[in-house]
Amino acid sequence: MYARNLDDVKARYDNITNVIGGTSFAESDWSPLAYQLPTYRTIFAWDDTNTYLIAFTDPVTVPHAKQSIEFIGLDPKNAIVLDGSGSTSIQVYDDGNQKKNYCFYGEDRYLFNIVRVKKDY
Repeated sequence: MYARNLDDVKARYDNITNVIGGTSFAESDWSPLAYQLPTYRTIFAWDDTNTYLIAFTDPVTVPHAKQSIEFIGLDPKNAIVLDGSGSTSIQVYDDGNQKKNYCFYGEDRYLFNIVRVKKDY
């Protein structure tokens, strides 16, 4: 869902506990500096059957992130660029249930928002 503010979300859904927003890949949604600034980025994307949480391990511009989404077969219209930069990190569990942390920058930073993607078995 694309919404301008929290009221737009509340008008559509009546049982909200948390909302995390992001930005599209449209150049008009960004300042010129932020659009072209290479930084660590986190993308939340989806298709008809799966959701994806993508954390870039190297600094990229917004256009490069969009190209990467397209390269792996996802539609950028079904993606949100989340806040990244110093808060881009990811924690995953391998098939043996061993935790692996990937902190690309600002490892000791406090994270105000976290997105959790849980595998449904």
